[in-house]
Amino acid sequence: MQNSFHLMQPDHLSVRVNDAEKLHRLFAEVLGLPVSWPLQSIAFAKFSWVSVGNTNIEFWQASNNSDLPLEGKPLIPFVHGIAVDCDDVAKTVEQLRGIGFACTPAKSFGTSGADGVQLNACTKAQLLEISAPKCQVFLCHWHPEGLIFPWKEKLGATERRRREKQALSESGGGALGISGLAEIRMSVPDIEHAARGWDLVYRRIAGRDHCWDLGDKMMLSLHAGPLQVVTSLMFRVHSFEKAKVALKERGLLGEHTGNEAQILPDAVDGLDFRLVR
Repeated sequence: MQNSFHLMQPDHLSVRVNDAEKLHRLFAEVLGLPVSWPLQSIAFAKFSWVSVGNTNIEFWQASNNSDLPLEGKPLIPFVHGIAVDCDDVAKTVEQLRGIGFACTPAKSFGTSGADGVQLNACTKAQLLEISAPKCQVFLCHWHPEGLIFPWKEKLGATERRRREKQALSESGGGALGISGLAEIRMSVPDIEHAARGWDLVYRRIAGRDHCWDLGDKMMLSLHAGPLQVVTSLMFRVHSFEKAKVALKERGLLGEHTGNEAQILPDAVDGLDFRLVR
């Protein structure tokens, strides 16, 4: 029986890349998606976020990749993390453990203000039941008082998401007319085992095999594979035919059918990003 506990929607997906600036230019400048976190270079990483309305795509270039598993080479690029929005990480971890769901403890990350006072920036906890070394799913709460954000307003997740949706709408979804992330496709070695974990925290979609509703018109679908990894990100567009033409005009059209069009893998370092009707 499926549990009545349900997580919130993904806040962002973290894509580990070798060249964050290259991917940022493609999605922000060539494809015209709104930037929700401008390209930033700090000691341990270079990164940026682009908005697709119902979530964000983060391009993360770490200065040191020693944390990555050795199997499944080449290691990079791949979708390394799915960050699930959460109002109270510690409370949610407690509730999840109460239904037999394995999690790491809630961990907070702080930043120091000009007066030296430590302010909480974000709190995280990994959802071990549905995670793997190359596919980490974790709770993430951004504290409005944190000082690491590129925006000046003290925004909670709801207010920030509202602004990001507005920015995407005003841009027309960029050159491709993207209206949101439609689907995360994930391979797993044992579908039935993985399904039991996802059943505890999300609702299955009726009439679809191994698909879960992640909220705000996003879904997760599982298929068999040797490792647990995100294999494709599928983006919904306002007009599939116009989006396909826009890709072709920019030399970015990869494999395509009547219902899906791939962004040329060479342009995104081999990642599988697709547009769907």
